[in-house]
Amino acid sequence: MTRDITPIKWIIGAIALLIIIAGACYFWYQHSLADERKAAADAQQLLRQSETERQAKAKSSTAKQAGEKVPAESETPTAEKQKSDETVLTDETESTQAQTETDAPTAETQEVRVSPFGFGPYPEIPDDYIIPPDKFKWEYFGKTVDGELMSRVRIKLWNQGIQSEGATFNNGKVYPIILGTVYIEWAENGKFIRGMMGHPDDDKDAIASALEAGQPPPEGITVLNRNEAGIDPYSFLELNKKE
Repeated sequence: MTRDITPIKWIIGAIALLIIIAGACYFWYQHSLADERKAAADAQQLLRQSETERQAKAKSSTAKQAGEKVPAESETPTAEKQKSDETVLTDETESTQAQTETDAPTAETQEVRVSPFGFGPYPEIPDDYIIPPDKFKWEYFGKTVDGELMSRVRIKLWNQGIQSEGATFNNGKVYPIILGTVYIEWAENGKFIRGMMGHPDDDKDAIASALEAGQPPPEGITVLNRNEAGIDPYSFLELNKKE
């Protein structure tokens, strides 16, 4: 009996010893962990305290700087204050500026273009002119003295209700090309037509045949003697003739 019980006691004793050792280890671990947690908490508290002191110093420095700038602001507006004043001014004058921009011509439209041939400012191109104002170029239609005179005559006629589709310049006169109007030059014997000028859509052969036969021209045709007709551009435009 004694031999059988002894091993069991050893086993129970070993287990009890292991339990005691495990318990000791557990309490030692808890004690060690508690120390580490306390150290970490202390470090965190120290960090928070340092951050609080830094923020307090920063606020104190900002307040001090603001206090130093107060007298300057009382005498000289800051950039932000100036910006605010400008905004108020813009708001109050915006409608006036818009009206001024609408009523007053721009710098480009205020520029008065003048003839290079001494004829003064160019006339305004009518809105319904055969060549729209935005496409009419004096550099082209007024490239020469005769060209500018013809253009000026046509524009003035257009404003008077006489719409020409072209013009020629001959012997110092302007001959507007108008549908239904022809300029005839007779031969010296007066029996046949030496020359005829007019709109390309007019039937010149029919006109010449009727006139040479002593008959009236076709209906709707106005016949003018070329030597007696034509417009003196200087008299018509009230310009001083350049020598």
